[in-house]
Amino acid sequence: MSRGRIQNMHRRTDAAEREAFETTIFSTRSGSGVLGSARWGDEVEILERGQSRSRVEAGVIEGWVANGDLVELHWVRRRGAGFTAPLYKNSTGSTKLFDLLWGDPVLVLTPGDSRHRVPARNWTGYVDKRDLSTTSLLEVYFIDVGQGDGVLVRFPDGRHLLLDGGYMRAKQPTGKSAADFVDWKFFKDYGLGRIRLDAVIASHCDADHYGGLWDVLRTDELAMAELDCAGTDIGGFYHAGVSWWRPGNRWLGNVKDGCFIDLLNDHDSLVEGLRPDAGRRLQGEWADFLREVRQSTSNVARLHVEAGATEAVFLEGFGEADGPVSLRVLAPVVHDINGVPGIKVLGTASQTAQNTNGHSALLRLDYGHARILLTGDLNKRSMQALLAEHQGREDVLACDVAKGCHHGSDDVSLAFLRAVNAAATVISSGDSAGHGHPRPAVVAASGVTGHVTVDEARDELLTPLVYSTEVERAVAVGRCNWIETAGYPHLGGLLDLRVYARDARYLPAEWKDDVAAKRTAASRIHYEETKPGALAPAKANRTWPGSYIVSGIIYGLVNVRTDGETIMCATMNDARRSWNVQAFPARF
Repeated sequence: MSRGRIQNMHRRTDAAEREAFETTIFSTRSGSGVLGSARWGDEVEILERGQSRSRVEAGVIEGWVANGDLVELHWVRRRGAGFTAPLYKNSTGSTKLFDLLWGDPVLVLTPGDSRHRVPARNWTGYVDKRDLSTTSLLEVYFIDVGQGDGVLVRFPDGRHLLLDGGYMRAKQPTGKSAADFVDWKFFKDYGLGRIRLDAVIASHCDADHYGGLWDVLRTDELAMAELDCAGTDIGGFYHAGVSWWRPGNRWLGNVKDGCFIDLLNDHDSLVEGLRPDAGRRLQGEWADFLREVRQSTSNVARLHVEAGATEAVFLEGFGEADGPVSLRVLAPVVHDINGVPGIKVLGTASQTAQNTNGHSALLRLDYGHARILLTGDLNKRSMQALLAEHQGREDVLACDVAKGCHHGSDDVSLAFLRAVNAAATVISSGDSAGHGHPRPAVVAASGVTGHVTVDEARDELLTPLVYSTEVERAVAVGRCNWIETAGYPHLGGLLDLRVYARDARYLPAEWKDDVAAKRTAASRIHYEETKPGALAPAKANRTWPGSYIVSGIIYGLVNVRTDGETIMCATMNDARRSWNVQAFPARF
Protein backbone atom coordinates (compact mmCIF):
# COMPACT_ATOMS: atom_id res chain seq x y z
CA MET A 1 0.00 0.00 0.00
CA SER A 2 1.32 3.46 -0.90
CA ARG A 3 0.12 7.04 -0.93
CA GLY A 4 -1.18 8.50 -4.16
CA ARG A 5 -2.87 11.57 -5.56
CA ILE A 6 -5.41 12.16 -8.30
CA GLN A 7 -3.48 14.04 -11.00
CA ASN A 8 -3.11 13.58 -14.72
CA MET A 9 0.45 14.77 -15.19
CA HIS A 10 0.71 13.21 -18.66
CA ARG A 11 -0.88 16.32 -20.16
CA ARG A 12 -0.28 20.02 -19.69
CA THR A 13 -3.08 21.73 -17.81
CA ASP A 14 -3.74 25.15 -16.40
CA ALA A 15 -5.29 25.87 -13.02
CA ALA A 16 -8.83 26.12 -14.41
CA GLU A 17 -8.57 22.66 -15.98
CA ARG A 18 -7.21 21.22 -12.74
CA GLU A 19 -10.05 22.81 -10.79
CA ALA A 20 -12.66 21.31 -13.14
CA PHE A 21 -11.04 17.87 -13.41
CA GLU A 22 -12.81 14.76 -12.09
CA THR A 23 -11.94 11.11 -12.49
CA THR A 24 -14.35 8.22 -12.14
CA ILE A 25 -14.03 5.66 -9.36
CA PHE A 26 -15.17 2.36 -10.84
CA SER A 27 -16.47 -0.62 -8.89
CA THR A 28 -14.31 -3.19 -10.72
CA ARG A 29 -10.97 -3.52 -12.46
CA SER A 30 -12.46 -3.39 -15.97
CA GLY A 31 -16.21 -2.88 -15.75
CA SER A 32 -18.32 0.26 -16.18
CA GLY A 33 -20.00 0.33 -12.76
CA VAL A 34 -19.42 3.67 -11.02
CA LEU A 35 -19.01 4.23 -7.28
CA GLY A 36 -18.21 7.93 -7.35
CA SER A 37 -15.57 10.40 -8.45
CA ALA A 38 -12.43 12.10 -7.20
CA ARG A 39 -11.02 15.54 -7.96
CA TRP A 40 -7.56 16.72 -8.96
CA GLY A 41 -5.34 16.82 -5.89
CA ASP A 42 -7.37 14.38 -3.77
CA GLU A 43 -5.04 12.07 -1.87
CA VAL A 44 -5.77 8.34 -1.86
CA GLU A 45 -4.25 5.09 -0.62
CA ILE A 46 -3.14 2.84 -3.49
CA LEU A 47 -4.10 -0.71 -2.54
CA GLU A 48 -3.32 -2.57 -5.77
CA ARG A 49 -1.76 -1.71 -9.12
CA GLY A 50 -3.31 -3.02 -12.35
CA GLN A 51 -2.43 -2.61 -16.03
CA SER A 52 -4.99 0.10 -16.77
CA ARG A 53 -6.62 0.77 -13.39
CA SER A 54 -5.50 0.75 -9.78
CA ARG A 55 -7.54 -0.06 -6.69
CA VAL A 56 -7.60 2.86 -4.28
CA GLU A 57 -9.17 3.95 -1.05
CA ALA A 58 -10.55 7.46 -1.48
CA GLY A 59 -12.17 8.53 1.77
CA VAL A 60 -14.97 6.05 2.46
CA ILE A 61 -14.95 4.70 -1.12
CA GLU A 62 -12.81 1.80 -2.27
CA GLY A 63 -12.71 1.32 -6.02
CA TRP A 64 -10.67 1.51 -9.21
CA VAL A 65 -9.32 4.58 -11.04
CA ALA A 66 -7.53 4.97 -14.36
CA ASN A 67 -3.75 4.78 -13.98
CA GLY A 68 -3.36 7.88 -16.14
CA ASP A 69 -5.23 9.91 -13.52
CA LEU A 70 -3.15 8.66 -10.60
CA VAL A 71 0.36 9.39 -9.35
CA GLU A 72 2.25 7.74 -6.51
CA LEU A 73 3.72 10.07 -3.88
CA HIS A 74 7.37 9.53 -3.04
CA TRP A 75 10.26 11.54 -1.67
CA VAL A 76 13.98 11.35 -2.35
CA ARG A 77 15.70 9.30 0.33
CA ARG A 78 19.23 9.28 1.70
CA ARG A 79 21.54 6.49 0.72
CA GLY A 80 24.63 6.26 2.88
CA ALA A 81 26.34 9.61 3.35
CA GLY A 82 24.76 11.16 0.25
CA PHE A 83 21.99 13.76 0.21
CA THR A 84 21.25 13.85 -3.53
CA ALA A 85 19.91 11.46 -6.14
CA PRO A 86 20.28 11.75 -9.93
CA LEU A 87 17.33 12.50 -12.20
CA TYR A 88 18.22 10.60 -15.36
CA LYS A 89 17.26 11.56 -18.89
CA ASN A 90 16.31 8.00 -19.89
CA SER A 91 15.10 4.78 -18.30
CA THR A 92 18.56 3.30 -18.86
CA GLY A 93 22.01 4.81 -19.15
CA SER A 94 23.91 7.37 -17.11
CA THR A 95 22.96 10.68 -18.76
CA LYS A 96 21.83 12.91 -15.91
CA LEU A 97 19.56 15.96 -16.08
CA PHE A 98 20.48 17.16 -12.59
CA ASP A 99 20.48 16.05 -8.95
CA LEU A 100 17.41 15.89 -6.75
CA LEU A 101 17.75 16.75 -3.08
CA TRP A 102 16.98 14.66 -0.01
CA GLY A 103 13.28 15.12 0.69
CA ASP A 104 12.31 16.43 -2.76
CA PRO A 105 8.75 15.37 -3.69
CA VAL A 106 8.55 12.95 -6.61
CA LEU A 107 5.33 11.99 -8.42
CA VAL A 108 5.61 8.58 -10.06
CA LEU A 109 3.90 8.68 -13.46
CA THR A 110 4.97 5.28 -14.74
CA PRO A 111 6.41 2.67 -12.37
CA GLY A 112 9.34 0.70 -13.78
CA ASP A 113 11.35 -2.34 -12.77
CA SER A 114 14.43 -0.35 -11.77
CA ARG A 115 13.59 3.28 -12.58
CA HIS A 116 10.35 5.23 -12.34
CA ARG A 117 9.32 7.93 -14.79
CA VAL A 118 8.69 11.07 -12.77
CA PRO A 119 8.16 14.82 -13.01
CA ALA A 120 10.37 16.63 -10.52
CA ARG A 121 11.27 20.33 -10.18
CA ASN A 122 9.36 21.03 -13.40
CA TRP A 123 11.38 18.44 -15.35
CA THR A 124 10.45 14.91 -16.39
CA GLY A 125 12.98 12.12 -16.15
CA TYR A 126 13.75 8.84 -14.42
CA VAL A 127 14.74 8.05 -10.84
CA ASP A 128 16.12 4.81 -9.43
CA LYS A 129 13.55 3.03 -7.27
CA ARG A 130 16.12 2.62 -4.52
CA ASP A 131 16.44 6.44 -4.27
CA LEU A 132 12.77 6.87 -3.33
CA SER A 133 10.93 6.60 -0.03
CA THR A 134 7.33 6.96 1.10
CA THR A 135 8.47 8.98 4.13
CA SER A 136 8.65 12.76 3.90
CA LEU A 137 10.66 15.24 5.98
CA LEU A 138 10.12 18.49 7.82
CA GLU A 139 11.01 21.06 5.15
CA VAL A 140 11.72 24.73 5.87
CA TYR A 141 12.26 27.08 2.93
CA PHE A 142 13.91 30.42 3.70
CA ILE A 143 12.82 32.40 0.65
CA ASP A 144 14.71 35.26 -0.98
CA VAL A 145 11.87 37.80 -0.97
CA GLY A 146 13.95 40.88 -1.71
CA GLN A 147 13.28 43.16 1.24
CA GLY A 148 11.72 41.30 4.17
CA ASP A 149 11.25 37.76 5.43
CA GLY A 150 9.45 34.77 3.98
CA VAL A 151 9.44 31.19 5.31
CA LEU A 152 7.40 28.28 3.95
CA VAL A 153 7.17 25.19 6.15
CA ARG A 154 5.99 21.80 4.91
CA PHE A 155 5.23 19.31 7.66
CA PRO A 156 5.78 15.55 7.21
CA ASP A 157 1.99 15.01 7.24
CA GLY A 158 1.60 17.32 4.22
CA ARG A 159 0.38 20.46 5.99
CA HIS A 160 1.86 23.84 5.08
CA LEU A 161 2.51 27.04 7.02
CA LEU A 162 3.59 30.38 5.56
CA LEU A 163 5.35 32.79 7.92
CA ASP A 164 5.74 36.30 6.47
CA GLY A 165 6.22 37.10 2.80
CA GLY A 166 8.35 40.21 2.31
CA TYR A 167 7.00 43.42 0.82
CA MET A 168 4.20 43.00 -1.68
CA ARG A 169 5.60 42.46 -5.17
CA ALA A 170 4.59 45.96 -6.35
CA LYS A 171 7.16 47.40 -3.90
CA GLN A 172 9.95 44.92 -4.59
CA PRO A 173 12.78 45.89 -6.96
CA THR A 174 12.61 42.36 -8.37
CA GLY A 175 8.81 42.38 -8.68
CA LYS A 176 8.60 39.15 -6.67
CA SER A 177 7.52 38.19 -3.16
CA ALA A 178 7.07 34.94 -1.25
CA ALA A 179 3.78 34.49 -3.12
CA ASP A 180 5.67 33.67 -6.31
CA PHE A 181 7.72 30.90 -4.71
CA VAL A 182 4.66 29.45 -2.98
CA ASP A 183 2.76 29.52 -6.27
CA TRP A 184 5.64 27.73 -8.03
CA LYS A 185 5.80 25.15 -5.26
CA PHE A 186 2.13 24.23 -5.45
CA PHE A 187 1.53 24.54 -9.20
CA LYS A 188 4.80 23.37 -10.75
CA ASP A 189 6.45 21.24 -8.06
CA TYR A 190 3.36 19.59 -6.56
CA GLY A 191 1.24 19.78 -9.71
CA LEU A 192 -1.79 21.18 -7.88
CA GLY A 193 -4.33 23.78 -8.97
CA ARG A 194 -4.72 25.72 -5.71
CA ILE A 195 -2.46 26.88 -2.90
CA ARG A 196 -3.47 25.27 0.40
CA LEU A 197 -1.99 26.78 3.56
CA ASP A 198 -3.06 25.39 6.91
CA ALA A 199 -1.72 28.44 8.72
CA VAL A 200 -0.61 31.91 7.65
CA ILE A 201 1.36 33.97 10.17
CA ALA A 202 2.38 37.62 10.13
CA SER A 203 5.22 37.82 12.64
CA HIS A 204 4.39 41.52 13.13
CA CYS A 205 2.62 44.42 11.46
CA ASP A 206 5.44 45.80 9.27
CA ALA A 207 4.85 45.80 5.52
CA ASP A 208 8.08 43.97 4.64
CA HIS A 209 6.63 40.95 6.44
CA TYR A 210 2.90 40.90 5.63
CA GLY A 211 3.05 42.31 2.07
CA GLY A 212 3.87 39.00 0.39
CA LEU A 213 1.11 37.31 2.40
CA TRP A 214 -1.24 39.89 0.91
CA ASP A 215 -0.09 38.83 -2.58
CA VAL A 216 -0.99 35.23 -1.73
CA LEU A 217 -4.49 36.12 -0.49
CA ARG A 218 -5.54 38.80 -2.99
CA THR A 219 -8.28 37.82 -5.41
CA ASP A 220 -8.38 40.87 -7.70
CA GLU A 221 -7.68 40.32 -11.39
CA LEU A 222 -4.26 42.00 -11.35
CA ALA A 223 -2.99 39.85 -8.47
CA MET A 224 -4.43 36.62 -9.87
CA ALA A 225 -2.70 37.27 -13.20
CA GLU A 226 0.64 36.92 -11.38
CA LEU A 227 -0.16 33.40 -10.15
CA ASP A 228 -0.50 30.08 -11.95
CA CYS A 229 -2.72 28.65 -9.20
CA ALA A 230 -6.44 29.41 -9.23
CA GLY A 231 -6.45 30.77 -5.68
CA THR A 232 -5.48 30.18 -2.07
CA ASP A 233 -7.26 28.37 0.76
CA ILE A 234 -6.06 29.01 4.31
CA GLY A 235 -6.93 27.29 7.56
CA GLY A 236 -6.20 30.20 9.88
CA PHE A 237 -4.42 33.53 10.26
CA TYR A 238 -2.22 34.31 13.25
CA HIS A 239 -0.56 37.54 14.32
CA ALA A 240 1.40 39.14 17.17
CA GLY A 241 -1.27 41.55 18.47
CA VAL A 242 0.49 44.92 18.21
CA SER A 243 -1.20 46.81 15.36
CA TRP A 244 -1.40 50.14 13.56
CA TRP A 245 -4.40 52.22 14.64
CA ARG A 246 -6.13 55.50 13.91
CA PRO A 247 -7.75 58.15 14.10
CA GLY A 248 -5.01 60.71 13.74
CA ASN A 249 -1.48 59.79 12.76
CA ARG A 250 -0.90 56.08 12.86
CA TRP A 251 0.03 54.81 16.29
CA LEU A 252 0.20 51.57 18.27
CA GLY A 253 -2.68 52.34 20.59
CA ASN A 254 -3.18 53.32 24.20
CA VAL A 255 -0.64 52.61 26.92
CA LYS A 256 -1.48 51.65 30.50
CA ASP A 257 0.98 50.64 33.22
CA GLY A 258 3.79 50.61 30.66
CA CYS A 259 1.95 48.26 28.26
CA PHE A 260 0.17 48.61 24.94
CA ILE A 261 -3.41 47.54 25.62
CA ASP A 262 -5.03 48.07 22.20
CA LEU A 263 -4.20 44.67 20.75
CA LEU A 264 -5.76 42.97 17.76
CA ASN A 265 -7.27 39.68 18.91
CA ASP A 266 -9.64 37.27 17.15
CA HIS A 267 -11.88 37.50 14.07
CA ASP A 268 -14.50 39.58 15.89
CA SER A 269 -11.78 42.01 16.97
CA LEU A 270 -10.59 42.23 13.36
CA VAL A 271 -14.11 42.90 12.05
CA GLU A 272 -14.65 45.58 14.68
CA GLY A 273 -11.32 47.23 13.90
CA LEU A 274 -12.22 47.43 10.21
CA ARG A 275 -15.59 49.16 10.76
CA PRO A 276 -15.42 52.62 9.13
CA ASP A 277 -17.29 54.19 12.06
CA ALA A 278 -15.27 52.48 14.82
CA GLY A 279 -13.70 54.89 17.30
CA ARG A 280 -10.43 52.95 17.12
CA ARG A 281 -9.81 51.68 13.60
CA LEU A 282 -7.06 49.65 12.00
CA GLN A 283 -4.90 51.89 9.85
CA GLY A 284 -3.39 52.04 6.38
CA GLU A 285 -2.03 49.11 4.40
CA TRP A 286 -2.15 46.92 7.50
CA ALA A 287 -5.92 47.46 7.52
CA ASP A 288 -6.16 46.80 3.77
CA PHE A 289 -4.24 43.55 4.20
CA LEU A 290 -6.49 42.49 7.07
CA ARG A 291 -9.56 43.11 4.92
CA GLU A 292 -8.21 40.42 2.61
CA VAL A 293 -7.64 38.17 5.63
CA ARG A 294 -11.24 38.74 6.73
CA GLN A 295 -12.44 37.48 3.34
CA SER A 296 -10.14 34.44 3.46
CA THR A 297 -10.81 32.91 6.88
CA SER A 298 -12.88 33.28 10.03
CA ASN A 299 -10.14 31.65 12.10
CA VAL A 300 -8.03 34.54 13.39
CA ALA A 301 -5.98 34.42 16.59
CA ARG A 302 -3.32 36.37 18.46
CA LEU A 303 -0.09 34.53 19.26
CA HIS A 304 1.16 35.05 22.81
CA VAL A 305 2.38 33.51 26.05
CA GLU A 306 1.39 34.70 29.51
CA ALA A 307 4.08 36.40 31.57
CA GLY A 308 5.47 34.03 34.18
CA ALA A 309 3.78 30.95 32.71
CA THR A 310 5.90 27.81 32.47
CA GLU A 311 3.47 25.60 30.55
CA ALA A 312 4.30 25.36 26.86
CA VAL A 313 1.99 27.11 24.38
CA PHE A 314 1.57 25.79 20.84
CA LEU A 315 -0.03 27.03 17.65
CA GLU A 316 -3.55 25.66 17.36
CA GLY A 317 -3.43 22.25 15.67
CA PHE A 318 0.36 22.03 15.91
CA GLY A 319 0.80 20.82 19.48
CA GLU A 320 2.77 17.83 20.71
CA ALA A 321 -0.35 15.64 20.52
CA ASP A 322 -1.21 16.72 16.96
CA GLY A 323 1.67 15.07 15.13
CA PRO A 324 5.41 14.44 15.17
CA VAL A 325 6.20 18.15 14.63
CA SER A 326 5.08 20.84 17.06
CA LEU A 327 5.18 24.63 16.75
CA ARG A 328 5.77 26.30 20.09
CA VAL A 329 4.99 29.97 20.73
CA LEU A 330 7.65 31.78 22.82
CA ALA A 331 6.67 35.42 22.26
CA PRO A 332 5.10 37.99 22.42
CA VAL A 333 4.77 37.92 26.20
CA VAL A 334 1.53 39.46 27.52
CA HIS A 335 0.83 40.89 30.96
CA ASP A 336 -2.49 41.16 32.78
CA ILE A 337 -3.40 44.85 33.09
CA ASN A 338 -6.56 44.80 35.22
CA GLY A 339 -8.03 41.97 33.17
CA VAL A 340 -6.84 43.36 29.82
CA PRO A 341 -3.89 41.79 27.97
CA GLY A 342 -0.98 44.17 27.53
CA ILE A 343 2.43 44.05 25.85
CA LYS A 344 5.33 45.94 27.43
CA VAL A 345 6.45 49.15 25.75
CA LEU A 346 10.05 48.88 24.55
CA GLY A 347 11.74 52.24 25.02
CA THR A 348 8.92 54.73 24.48
CA ALA A 349 5.56 54.32 22.76
CA SER A 350 6.64 56.78 20.07
CA GLN A 351 9.51 54.45 19.08
CA THR A 352 7.15 52.48 16.89
CA ALA A 353 9.80 50.51 14.97
CA GLN A 354 11.33 49.30 18.24
CA ASN A 355 7.94 48.03 19.34
CA THR A 356 6.58 46.51 16.13
CA ASN A 357 9.87 44.71 15.46
CA GLY A 358 10.58 43.84 19.08
CA HIS A 359 7.19 42.25 19.63
CA SER A 360 7.48 39.86 16.69
CA ALA A 361 6.15 36.37 17.13
CA LEU A 362 8.93 34.02 18.27
CA LEU A 363 8.24 30.43 17.22
CA ARG A 364 10.08 27.13 17.61
CA LEU A 365 9.61 24.07 15.41
CA ASP A 366 10.39 20.80 17.20
CA TYR A 367 10.77 17.47 15.40
CA GLY A 368 12.48 14.55 17.08
CA HIS A 369 15.83 15.86 18.28
CA ALA A 370 15.73 18.91 15.97
CA ARG A 371 14.77 22.49 16.83
CA ILE A 372 14.32 25.40 14.40
CA LEU A 373 13.80 28.92 15.82
CA LEU A 374 11.89 31.55 13.80
CA THR A 375 12.63 34.98 15.21
CA GLY A 376 10.92 37.69 13.14
CA ASP A 377 12.50 41.10 13.75
CA LEU A 378 13.39 40.79 17.44
CA ASN A 379 15.75 43.53 18.63
CA LYS A 380 18.11 44.03 21.56
CA ARG A 381 15.46 45.37 23.96
CA SER A 382 13.03 42.54 23.25
CA MET A 383 15.80 39.92 23.43
CA GLN A 384 16.85 41.21 26.84
CA ALA A 385 13.22 41.15 27.99
CA LEU A 386 12.85 37.54 26.78
CA LEU A 387 16.02 36.51 28.61
CA ALA A 388 14.57 38.03 31.78
CA GLU A 389 11.24 36.27 31.19
CA HIS A 390 12.96 32.90 30.75
CA GLN A 391 15.61 33.39 33.43
CA GLY A 392 16.73 30.00 34.67
CA ARG A 393 15.22 28.23 31.66
CA GLU A 394 17.00 29.95 28.79
CA ASP A 395 17.36 26.54 27.15
CA VAL A 396 13.88 27.04 25.62
CA LEU A 397 15.62 29.45 23.22
CA ALA A 398 18.36 27.01 22.17
CA CYS A 399 18.06 25.52 18.70
CA ASP A 400 19.84 23.80 15.83
CA VAL A 401 18.80 26.32 13.17
CA ALA A 402 17.78 29.95 13.72
CA LYS A 403 16.44 32.57 11.38
CA GLY A 404 18.68 35.59 11.94
CA CYS A 405 16.82 38.41 13.69
CA HIS A 406 15.80 41.50 11.71
CA HIS A 407 17.63 40.76 8.45
CA GLY A 408 21.05 40.85 10.10
CA SER A 409 20.66 44.12 12.00
CA ASP A 410 23.26 44.82 14.69
CA ASP A 411 20.49 45.78 17.16
CA VAL A 412 20.90 42.43 18.92
CA SER A 413 21.77 41.03 22.32
CA LEU A 414 24.93 38.93 22.36
CA ALA A 415 23.62 37.13 25.45
CA PHE A 416 20.48 36.16 23.52
CA LEU A 417 22.56 34.78 20.64
CA ARG A 418 24.58 32.76 23.16
CA ALA A 419 21.36 31.31 24.58
CA VAL A 420 20.14 30.44 21.07
CA ASN A 421 23.51 28.80 20.28
CA ALA A 422 22.40 27.89 16.75
CA ALA A 423 24.41 25.45 14.68
CA ALA A 424 23.15 27.23 11.54
CA THR A 425 21.81 30.77 11.13
CA VAL A 426 19.88 31.88 8.04
CA ILE A 427 19.71 35.64 7.44
CA SER A 428 17.07 37.15 5.15
CA SER A 429 19.25 40.15 4.49
CA GLY A 430 16.95 42.15 2.21
CA ASP A 431 17.52 44.60 -0.64
CA SER A 432 17.23 47.91 1.18
CA ALA A 433 20.74 49.34 0.81
CA GLY A 434 20.04 52.03 3.40
CA HIS A 435 20.00 49.39 6.14
CA GLY A 436 23.31 47.79 5.19
CA HIS A 437 22.13 44.30 6.13
CA PRO A 438 23.57 41.95 7.14
CA ARG A 439 25.92 43.89 9.39
CA PRO A 440 29.44 42.39 9.58
CA ALA A 441 29.42 42.28 13.38
CA VAL A 442 26.20 40.23 13.39
CA VAL A 443 27.50 37.76 10.82
CA ALA A 444 30.55 37.31 13.04
CA ALA A 445 28.44 37.12 16.22
CA SER A 446 26.24 34.42 14.68
CA GLY A 447 29.39 32.40 14.17
CA VAL A 448 31.14 32.95 17.50
CA THR A 449 27.95 32.26 19.50
CA GLY A 450 27.01 29.27 17.35
CA HIS A 451 27.19 25.62 18.32
CA VAL A 452 30.47 24.03 17.25
CA THR A 453 30.40 20.59 15.63
CA VAL A 454 33.66 19.05 14.39
CA ASP A 455 34.25 15.96 12.29
CA GLU A 456 37.45 14.88 14.01
CA ALA A 457 38.09 11.99 11.63
CA ARG A 458 38.12 14.33 8.62
CA ASP A 459 39.55 17.32 10.51
CA GLU A 460 36.62 19.50 9.36
CA LEU A 461 34.34 22.07 10.98
CA LEU A 462 30.68 21.14 10.41
CA THR A 463 29.07 24.00 12.32
CA PRO A 464 28.44 26.85 12.97
CA LEU A 465 27.11 27.86 9.55
CA VAL A 466 25.81 31.28 8.44
CA TYR A 467 23.65 31.71 5.32
CA SER A 468 22.18 34.75 3.60
CA THR A 469 19.29 34.48 1.14
CA GLU A 470 20.53 37.50 -0.80
CA VAL A 471 23.98 35.96 -1.27
CA GLU A 472 22.33 32.89 -2.81
CA ARG A 473 20.64 34.96 -5.53
CA ALA A 474 22.01 34.81 -9.07
CA VAL A 475 21.45 37.38 -11.82
CA ALA A 476 22.02 36.97 -15.57
CA VAL A 477 23.08 40.30 -17.12
CA GLY A 478 23.43 40.98 -20.84
CA ARG A 479 23.49 43.68 -23.52
CA CYS A 480 20.86 44.14 -26.18
CA ASN A 481 21.98 43.96 -29.83
CA TRP A 482 18.66 44.79 -31.50
CA ILE A 483 14.91 44.48 -31.10
CA GLU A 484 12.58 43.03 -33.71
CA THR A 485 8.89 43.89 -33.70
CA ALA A 486 6.63 42.19 -36.22
CA GLY A 487 3.27 43.64 -37.22
CA TYR A 488 3.55 46.93 -35.31
CA PRO A 489 0.46 49.09 -36.08
CA HIS A 490 1.45 52.46 -37.60
CA LEU A 491 -0.56 54.95 -39.72
CA GLY A 492 -3.13 52.37 -40.69
CA GLY A 493 -0.56 49.77 -41.67
CA LEU A 494 1.72 47.21 -40.05
CA LEU A 495 5.48 47.60 -39.71
CA ASP A 496 8.16 44.99 -39.23
CA LEU A 497 10.52 47.05 -37.09
CA ARG A 498 14.18 46.38 -36.31
CA VAL A 499 15.94 48.74 -33.90
CA TYR A 500 19.74 48.70 -33.81
CA ALA A 501 21.45 48.98 -30.43
CA ARG A 502 25.13 48.05 -30.67
CA ASP A 503 28.22 47.92 -32.86
CA ALA A 504 27.70 46.76 -36.44
CA ARG A 505 29.61 43.52 -35.94
CA TYR A 506 26.75 42.22 -33.81
CA LEU A 507 24.17 42.71 -36.58
CA PRO A 508 23.04 40.06 -39.08
CA ALA A 509 24.81 40.44 -42.45
CA GLU A 510 21.68 41.59 -44.31
CA TRP A 511 21.32 44.57 -41.97
CA LYS A 512 24.81 45.99 -42.39
CA ASP A 513 24.22 47.98 -45.58
CA ASP A 514 22.93 51.00 -43.67
CA VAL A 515 25.13 50.82 -40.59
CA ALA A 516 26.10 54.48 -40.89
CA ALA A 517 22.46 55.55 -40.77
CA LYS A 518 21.82 53.28 -37.81
CA ARG A 519 24.71 54.90 -35.95
CA THR A 520 23.00 58.30 -36.13
CA ALA A 521 19.61 57.03 -34.94
CA ALA A 522 18.81 58.30 -31.44
CA SER A 523 17.21 55.46 -29.48
CA ARG A 524 16.35 55.92 -25.82
CA ILE A 525 14.90 53.48 -23.34
CA HIS A 526 12.15 54.79 -21.05
CA TYR A 527 11.58 52.71 -17.95
CA GLU A 528 10.84 52.69 -14.23
CA GLU A 529 13.50 51.76 -11.70
CA THR A 530 13.50 51.17 -7.98
CA LYS A 531 16.72 52.51 -6.54
CA PRO A 532 18.48 50.80 -3.60
CA GLY A 533 16.61 51.56 -0.41
CA ALA A 534 13.51 52.88 -2.21
CA LEU A 535 10.04 51.31 -2.19
CA ALA A 536 8.43 53.08 -5.14
CA PRO A 537 9.73 53.02 -8.73
CA ALA A 538 10.75 56.27 -10.40
CA LYS A 539 10.63 57.10 -14.11
CA ALA A 540 13.96 57.23 -15.93
CA ASN A 541 15.43 57.04 -19.42
CA ARG A 542 18.82 56.53 -21.01
CA THR A 543 20.42 55.98 -24.39
CA TRP A 544 20.08 52.49 -25.70
CA PRO A 545 23.73 51.82 -26.67
CA GLY A 546 25.60 50.90 -23.53
CA SER A 547 22.49 49.85 -21.62
CA TYR A 548 22.37 46.48 -19.93
CA ILE A 549 19.43 44.20 -19.36
CA VAL A 550 18.79 41.67 -16.62
CA SER A 551 17.79 38.63 -18.63
CA GLY A 552 17.03 36.48 -15.61
CA ILE A 553 16.90 36.48 -11.81
CA ILE A 554 17.35 33.21 -9.96
CA TYR A 555 16.07 33.80 -6.46
CA GLY A 556 18.13 32.76 -3.48
CA LEU A 557 16.68 29.95 -1.39
CA VAL A 558 18.07 28.20 1.66
CA ASN A 559 16.62 24.72 2.11
CA VAL A 560 16.58 23.26 5.62
CA ARG A 561 15.30 19.70 6.00
CA THR A 562 15.32 17.16 8.78
CA ASP A 563 14.02 13.74 9.74
CA GLY A 564 14.40 14.68 13.40
CA GLU A 565 17.86 13.13 13.61
CA THR A 566 19.96 14.78 10.90
CA ILE A 567 19.66 18.37 9.70
CA MET A 568 20.56 19.29 6.13
CA CYS A 569 21.10 22.83 4.86
CA ALA A 570 21.35 23.16 1.08
CA THR A 571 21.67 25.87 -1.54
CA MET A 572 21.75 25.43 -5.29
CA ASN A 573 24.76 26.09 -7.49
CA ASP A 574 22.79 27.46 -10.43
CA ALA A 575 25.70 27.38 -12.88
CA ARG A 576 26.21 23.65 -12.38
CA ARG A 577 22.65 22.71 -11.40
CA SER A 578 24.08 21.00 -8.35
CA TRP A 579 23.70 21.36 -4.61
CA ASN A 580 25.94 22.78 -1.91
CA VAL A 581 25.02 20.60 1.06
CA GLN A 582 26.01 20.83 4.71
CA ALA A 583 24.65 18.35 7.24
CA PHE A 584 25.00 17.89 10.97
CA PRO A 585 23.29 15.93 13.76
CA ALA A 586 20.30 17.36 15.65
CA ARG A 587 21.23 17.76 19.29
CA PHE A 588 18.09 18.06 21.47
